[in-house]
Amino acid sequence: MLVMSHRGLHQKFPENTLAAFDAAVSLGVDGIETDLRVSSLGEIVLFHDRHAPSGSQVSSLSRAELSREVGYSVPLLHEALEQHPDTFWNLEIKDYRHRKVLGPVIESLGARHRLLITSFWHPAIAQCPTHPTTERGLLICCRPLHRSKLVASIALDPPIDWVVWDAEWVDEEIVNELASHEISSMVYGLKSKEEHDMLSQLPIEGIITDTPEFLLSAR
Repeated sequence: MLVMSHRGLHQKFPENTLAAFDAAVSLGVDGIETDLRVSSLGEIVLFHDRHAPSGSQVSSLSRAELSREVGYSVPLLHEALEQHPDTFWNLEIKDYRHRKVLGPVIESLGARHRLLITSFWHPAIAQCPTHPTTERGLLICCRPLHRSKLVASIALDPPIDWVVWDAEWVDEEIVNELASHEISSMVYGLKSKEEHDMLSQLPIEGIITDTPEFLLSAR
């Protein structure tokens, strides 16, 4: 099972920073989850929130302006990947309106890195360019009314490789049904060690976590 560090190891360092990524890799995680936004200058920055502390939209600021607001250097996507080229990177597209900017960059980076591209805006994933080392995943934070209908709709598009579930809404039945269509499941949003222990017993392929030590200590 893959252990993915959520925005890097951010108990000691600001989330989505090179220092947080360094700490996670040093701890021994298999991969890192981070967030993609596009600045006013077209730079792909790693930043979760839609707004900066001032209330300005991230997309209205340059990387330098955003860094000044938050008080640390906000990394660019290529900087993080170049620093850890052998790490499995889960890149979440936060703003679907930038998919046309992100697409060519993701396609280029996919030639050199193993990437998992995810989003809550599922059409952005369906339109995302594919590459042999680039996988595509749908983020889901609800339990569908009709399990089989959801699985069938995902399975209609062969390039969908993963479903990434909010831990509160996943269960073994839907994970197994997805697996029967060769679609893997990953889980995020776990809090306690008990949750990590319980959900790691499901037939899932990965866990995205703020506390990877809960899982790494059991290896």
